[in-house]
Amino acid sequence: SESNIELEVLIEYNSTEDFSKTDRKLPKKILKEIHFLTVVAKANATIQYQIIQKKYKTRIHRPDLYNAISRFHYNSELEKNDTRLLLKRLYKKKIKDPH
Repeated sequence: SESNIELEVLIEYNSTEDFSKTDRKLPKKILKEIHFLTVVAKANATIQYQIIQKKYKTRIHRPDLYNAISRFHYNSELEKNDTRLLLKRLYKKKIKDPH
């Protein structure tokens, strides 16, 4: 689906296979987890931080986590707005021409 493609693009852009302190980019598996926790589970940053630390046994820099959450949340909101706009247009057309 389109949202999966967008997720893959975001992950490719923001990740590396190795998680090093020098570039502090997040690996794909952690970005996918953040995406799920942000968009589906609607977990806050503190909960996400704790889950990622325990699940992946790694230290994550909070600014990196916050940036990823912000990107996924922003993209999720854009999708919702696009859907709302489409529904409004369809509703207006239906009112103008009910047949």
